[in-house]
Amino acid sequence: MTYLVLQILLVVLAIGAAAAAVAWTVKLVTLSQHKKILRDAEALKLVDLSAVITAHVPVGQRTQNPQQEIAAAKEIIARKGRQNVRRLLISSAALAVIIGANLVLDLRETQPPPGTRGASVGIVPPTVDALAAAAGKWGWKFNALMSCTENPHTIFISPDRHKLSIRFAKSLTMRGETVPGYDLDILGSRPNELILRQAGATPEKDAEGRPVEWIMHFDDQNTYVMKRSVFGVTPSGQIGRCAE
Repeated sequence: MTYLVLQILLVVLAIGAAAAAVAWTVKLVTLSQHKKILRDAEALKLVDLSAVITAHVPVGQRTQNPQQEIAAAKEIIARKGRQNVRRLLISSAALAVIIGANLVLDLRETQPPPGTRGASVGIVPPTVDALAAAAGKWGWKFNALMSCTENPHTIFISPDRHKLSIRFAKSLTMRGETVPGYDLDILGSRPNELILRQAGATPEKDAEGRPVEWIMHFDDQNTYVMKRSVFGVTPSGQIGRCAE
């Protein structure tokens, strides 16, 4: 709760500092435009001085003498410019400090408590022998209809370790057809992964005509995710080993 309150406070302060920086920037741009109007007036160009004089020269200093009013306006605009530059720098520095504080807060929040560093996010997961881990009964962790309770699937590895079969407890219906499972060729393995291809005379192909590969990625000995080498196809959810 404390972290959330601090984060909200920092966001509000950051918005305020950013708004202030934008406001001072706009003022500086306006002053620059007014300075140009004054230079054009001094060069005897046809410009409307009234808005600039009204905006910057106090009523008591207006003499109806263009040269005097231009000189007074230039001095006041220069002073306002210096003030606005300082304000812009202060706002920008405050914004940078707030962003830095937010980053430090995030870093402190995501660091593991003392003594639990080995379990922190970002530690390289353990290397899994995917061929040894694949066999067994599995179910989706976050899909009740495909879970260990409702419809687990069993993975078999052939004795020569060249084939992998997936069989569901209840057959699936895919595109109007009943699918009891899948038979896959094991093309290769690497740490934490098996590279598979659907077995059969006409394997599935992607849009460019290349045979589709299935990648079984293990987060650990008891959790895997199935991916396919087809652009835009999302991986399966996490699949966990079922208790015997």
